[in-house]
Amino acid sequence: MKTIVYEKSEIGYKTIFAVTVFEKCEPNDKWFADIGCTRSPCFRYTFKDAEEVVKNNMCDIWETCYNYAVIHEIGPELYPHYHSKTYYKYNREINGYEPIEEPECLKHMDFCGIG
Repeated sequence: MKTIVYEKSEIGYKTIFAVTVFEKCEPNDKWFADIGCTRSPCFRYTFKDAEEVVKNNMCDIWETCYNYAVIHEIGPELYPHYHSKTYYKYNREINGYEPIEEPECLKHMDFCGIG
């Protein structure tokens, strides 16, 4: 697992960790990917708490269709940019998500239910 970390703000504000789940991750003929349906079921104040939600599929965030998840660390900016992002893929055998490398087709995309 690799967490992609971006430069942090000099002003020292508190960030949140937004969880976004999405249906699929398929390259298309455009510059980005087809991710299907998405939703952002929650945010947490620590990465550890956000990752617990994702890894344990809390409150069934998978909902039988959200095969991928991403945790974005974001600050209180207008149209926030991401300070870090970590990707996961759902595993039916464990009924939870497992960390994965950033999918190639998502390298040019930033998306989150906030902003």
